[in-house]
Amino acid sequence: MYLRLLLLITLLGMPCLLTAQTVPRIDTFPAPNGKWSIDHYSKDNGWEKSFLSLRYPGSPTPRQFATIDAAIQGAPIWSPDSHLVVFNTGYSTYSDPKIFQISESGTVREIHPFAKLFTKAEGSGRIPKSSEQDYETGHHYLRCRYFDDATKAFWFTYRGDYVLKRPGKPEHVQREFVVRLDTDSLIFGFHEGLPRPFVPVPPPRAAAFGLRATGTGFVIDRTGHVLTCNHVVAGAAFIKVDSETASYNAVVAFADKDLDVAVLQVTTLPKIEPLALGPPTPIDLADDVFTIGFPNTTIQGFSPKYTRGEISSLAGLADDPHLVQISTPVQPGNSGGALVSSDGTVVGIVAAKLNTAMAARMTGDIAQNVNYALKAKELAPLIQKWGLNLPVIKATLTSKEAVQRARQATLRISVYAGPE
Repeated sequence: MYLRLLLLITLLGMPCLLTAQTVPRIDTFPAPNGKWSIDHYSKDNGWEKSFLSLRYPGSPTPRQFATIDAAIQGAPIWSPDSHLVVFNTGYSTYSDPKIFQISESGTVREIHPFAKLFTKAEGSGRIPKSSEQDYETGHHYLRCRYFDDATKAFWFTYRGDYVLKRPGKPEHVQREFVVRLDTDSLIFGFHEGLPRPFVPVPPPRAAAFGLRATGTGFVIDRTGHVLTCNHVVAGAAFIKVDSETASYNAVVAFADKDLDVAVLQVTTLPKIEPLALGPPTPIDLADDVFTIGFPNTTIQGFSPKYTRGEISSLAGLADDPHLVQISTPVQPGNSGGALVSSDGTVVGIVAAKLNTAMAARMTGDIAQNVNYALKAKELAPLIQKWGLNLPVIKATLTSKEAVQRARQATLRISVYAGPE
């Protein structure tokens, strides 16, 4: 067994070549009640999309999630009971702060108390009416400054820049006022000034989270379950999966260390047609197979990569009956990808490749393209044990259809780890 471990290299993506631009930022903010904290993950320095994830004390993975389609500026501002939290967003036109309501059970819900703010501000004369404006300048800043214990309210400042229609030459004006949001009623009101001086909150310090590795997974049902290798996600503090068009957060729902299999639960259900992982199609020597995955993303890029080959052996290293040997080229980052037959059926999961350096020292020769996949039939007992209801999917596809479906169902997995 030890020799097998030495001779196999699991295809975990290596992040050591990442540039600073690809390493995400994850800040952790404890709630005042001490019951939970919020992990704030910023994708691409926060300017593309961010995520909030609720973490209970001692929990290795977040439990609830919310998506923020805006850049986040600074630390969040909590209500004392920890049921409301406000994040200021980037300075852009009509970019309101993001406000989340957290129930006692830990359910996260975004609320929008300022939906009628501009209409009411126009009606009260605090800002010019739309008909008076010459054009939109794009500067409307609404910022949460603090929570005030005396008034039991969040206090915001507003500043707007406008150009008004005037004969001959447009007139540039600015408007400033203060907005109060009561925590009990969630009703806002206008004020002329803050009830107490504003002391800026220092920017948050980045928590010691970093991208540990990348791998591949694939969708197996319509309830958000993604299959991959356990070694890809083991020990993860935060897991993100990406299709070609969207990003999702995920947690480990089930895992089996012996077979090196894990099932992720995607927290936002992707509308992706799953791959056929049902009664396995019999496989034989020389059968055509292919895989789609995300190898060496720091060098090869983030687009999915297709490789094909054949079944080279019906057993793995040292005749391991759980594996098949394949000639399909795979690299670090392919781990967890589906091994698919020409009719679109999943016949295995890409798991490992031969450690050529170790094998060369033992044999005096360099092995060529020796890779391994877990047989799909080995998954049947686990699927039943975990209570997964896989849909019945037509698998008699043309080769082109099989590749297209596999491409759509294959996800890039990014694993983030905390401090050692």
